[in-house]
Amino acid sequence: MRLLYWKWNSFFNESVEDALRELKLDYIAYEKNITEWENNKEFELEFEKTVDINSTQQKIDVIFSINYNPIIAKVAKDKDIVYISWIYDSPIHIRDLSSMKYKTNRIFIFDRGQVEVYRKQGIESFHLPLRCDYSRLHQTINNSTNIQKEVYKTDISFVGKLYNNDYGSIMTPIYDYEKGYIEGIIRSQKQLYGVYLLEELITNNLVIKMNKAYRERLKEKFRVDRREIEYLVACEITRRERIIALSIVSHKNKTFLYSNETDKDLKKVVNKGYIDYNTQLPLAFNNSKINLNITLKTIRTGIPLRVWEIIGSNGFVISNFQEEIAEYFDIGNDIVMYDDVEQLAELTDFYLKNDAERNRIRENGIKRLKSLGTIKNQIEVMLKK
Repeated sequence: MRLLYWKWNSFFNESVEDALRELKLDYIAYEKNITEWENNKEFELEFEKTVDINSTQQKIDVIFSINYNPIIAKVAKDKDIVYISWIYDSPIHIRDLSSMKYKTNRIFIFDRGQVEVYRKQGIESFHLPLRCDYSRLHQTINNSTNIQKEVYKTDISFVGKLYNNDYGSIMTPIYDYEKGYIEGIIRSQKQLYGVYLLEELITNNLVIKMNKAYRERLKEKFRVDRREIEYLVACEITRRERIIALSIVSHKNKTFLYSNETDKDLKKVVNKGYIDYNTQLPLAFNNSKINLNITLKTIRTGIPLRVWEIIGSNGFVISNFQEEIAEYFDIGNDIVMYDDVEQLAELTDFYLKNDAERNRIRENGIKRLKSLGTIKNQIEVMLKK
């Protein structure tokens, strides 16, 4: 089998290449970062040329990428080459989903809930949970000095976006009934883990009424579609949950936030800013007594990459409830989950006072994670489809 691997600025580029080498695959790595993933004729022609040049002596059997690229899908379809993509984002950030129906696609998604949504739309996809490269994570940790590690020592840490967004400006022009309805959706979804309400409650009729308000109340032309509003509301729910959670746990405990975003309400949180994925992230996870995972609401059932990386760095994690976490890990033995922010506060207090119990769960977590296999194992699964 001969494989062409498109590399962009994704999270585990080097780990994928390590896996391809371990599998002794004949592969070519083509590296190109792009910002426009849909209407990009320059990239399409360049990628097509790359495929042609590398097919002169021996044909390419498979094209592979992390996340799905519709331009690559088109080139693969035109040349009748299987295109395998492994998606770690939810939702994928493309506007036109029609290319996902190409017969040459083999689309693998970490979130089973998203797979079910796509299948209802006639898009064939497969559920494949993520993994992490714990060997690389531990290499970074083991090669660091005690002085380097000391920088990251804290009671609680959270790595991720705050999801600051345009919710306020989008909501301002619409009428009070629709505003109240959307706020009701937010309150309901915030209280429920393991259930995704937005797809059902954000209706086409709601979007029609919103666009009617924009036409009547705004001078410039402005409109939204249902997918955009669903994502916006999901981001706003996530933003509020993260702000509330961080505010509560930082009241009594030393709390670090690693994010490019800030918020005025996080007065007791130490914002450490950007953190490098390869050289710093494992140290933050390994040297925090508690790592928080507060999942973006668009991830319906799946285990976010962040959870795999925390456990893979031999870190202790408290996460909101996710259906698939409960399927792959033993709750209370490998990982801890909360049902609401009040319980999160109780759990952080308990585990900060109980080092032995926290370390027991942390050690069990890494053992369980290793038993579930590697990135290489998951690539083998994809190549067999």
